[in-house]
Amino acid sequence: MELKQPFMEGFCERYGVPLWDDTDVYQGSPDAPVFFWVPLYHPSFPDEIRTVWFFKMENGLLDYGPVGRDAEIIRQYGQEGQFDYLSFRVFGRKNLSRKVFSSQAMTRGEDGEYVVVGQECQDAYITIEIDGNSMTKYDGTICKDIKVWMSYVDSSLIDDGQGGPIGGGGGGGSGQDVPVEGGGNSQPNAPKAKGIFEHSNMIKETWEWLESLLNDMDKDPCLGQNLYKEILDALGGEKISIQFTEEGYSKYTPATNTLSLKIKDAYSHVLLHELFHAFQYLKKGDGMYNSLLNCEIEAHLAQYMFLKKKPDYKIKWEKNYMNDDRLRQILLIESTLTPEMQRNDKFGFFLDGYWDAAINAFRKVKEYSDGKVYKYEETSDIVKNLTLLQELVGNCK
Repeated sequence: MELKQPFMEGFCERYGVPLWDDTDVYQGSPDAPVFFWVPLYHPSFPDEIRTVWFFKMENGLLDYGPVGRDAEIIRQYGQEGQFDYLSFRVFGRKNLSRKVFSSQAMTRGEDGEYVVVGQECQDAYITIEIDGNSMTKYDGTICKDIKVWMSYVDSSLIDDGQGGPIGGGGGGGSGQDVPVEGGGNSQPNAPKAKGIFEHSNMIKETWEWLESLLNDMDKDPCLGQNLYKEILDALGGEKISIQFTEEGYSKYTPATNTLSLKIKDAYSHVLLHELFHAFQYLKKGDGMYNSLLNCEIEAHLAQYMFLKKKPDYKIKWEKNYMNDDRLRQILLIESTLTPEMQRNDKFGFFLDGYWDAAINAFRKVKEYSDGKVYKYEETSDIVKNLTLLQELVGNCK
């Protein structure tokens, strides 16, 4: 249909971009119709799914149409919960409702309950757009309740420094599902995490969750893999103490060789940022303190170079780099480092300008405003600020 009469551009502008990988599929039996709920992401709703592209496949025929959460038929059959569920699939714990779904209960108790979040119907509604007008029809009323275990983030579940619960549910490298409980005395399957981190009494699931973050970093065969290898070699058998916190920021503290991850920001790109600081210290030693702002800009640049390659960058993160002045300057600096830009005669002019703008933008943020703590070291060539980053990615194609 798109080839015969293009419509997707206008469709996406009006309803949102289809997130095919997060589609929810249901079929009651092998001979029954198949229903597809395709979440549509719209920038007007950055942390929730408000519209789905609904498909019904039966007898070789496909009916489909966009359906909004506020549609009368959604309210009539109590299927608003399906939009909460899809929002969780797309945005994880940071979805607008903050609801967390699991196919089976990890704990039956005060932290959650089984609830009906919607219905799967063997005969469903179809919405058709004709000349800007919506027409909805409904076939049948036999539906099946969708029951899931719903739990809520308990802010009291933080790391007690002894490897206790740190809030959340399974792993996967997403930064939004930190293990809560379980593990016993069994050994974790976490060779990468165990290679560079230490903790006196961390549970098995937390080690394996941390491993999943490193595995996600490993998907970048240049920056992520090389950073881990360089840190492993530089440590020479020593380990970085890993801790988790609910307050403040994620940070690496050279004086104690401790990396603290804030639970709510525990994504692989945040871990990479802090590991890059560890890499800087392992290479520069105490000299790092003389150029903390230089190091901060370089670490932010490494984080962006890793993050922009991730499939969910445009959905989850791009708006941050467009709307925040400090992060926007990082994006602009990175744009000058492409081979095409460096062949431009004005490369130095653009890089100098963006670098100076980045310094000013960082200074406006309270955390980096103290020049006595976040010292800036002038260099004869701005590119010299990126020597460690070049060491990691310089030989990559």
